[in-house]
Amino acid sequence: INPKKKRKKAKTGETGFKPSINFNINLALMIGHKVQIDVNPFLRSLIAPSTPIYVAADTASGVWSIKGDIVLRGGEISYLNRNFYLKQGRLILNETQDHFDPNITVRAETRERDSNGDNVNIILSAISQNLSKFNAVLSSIPARSESEIMGLLGQIVSGDANSVGNLVLSGMDYGVQVTLLRKFENSL
Repeated sequence: INPKKKRKKAKTGETGFKPSINFNINLALMIGHKVQIDVNPFLRSLIAPSTPIYVAADTASGVWSIKGDIVLRGGEISYLNRNFYLKQGRLILNETQDHFDPNITVRAETRERDSNGDNVNIILSAISQNLSKFNAVLSSIPARSESEIMGLLGQIVSGDANSVGNLVLSGMDYGVQVTLLRKFENSL
């Protein structure tokens, strides 16, 4: 590389930068502590330390790949306008310049109150799904029908809780999940 060498200006109509030399890169990266992954606005999570990720690129041919089996620790999944606290997760990367659609397996939870004021844990789960086709299954403890679960999830969004007290409790629970748990996770 000669920094004093004058480079030709791009011709009209050309876009991008073409390096004067080509690179062939093979990296084996080891993830350290407090590394976070954000797939906005869908997923935010910490990556388990000591997770390997492999990156390869060949600038001459325009070929690249990213491979890894990422274990997710804590965080949030935004789904149906709600935040679910991530209990377990895995993101599998086998991506290339021709295809980028990571595979995800997750289990996440959120809490709601039913019309009687009883706590209901709503569980979001997805097993080995591509992000572009993500379609979670919702269940609950204690068991509720799909329409009851969807109704519970809609209470805080539409403000149709049976009382102002239930709406305030749901909002406070949501606030605790978003603020305090995020600070705790980031301190790990």
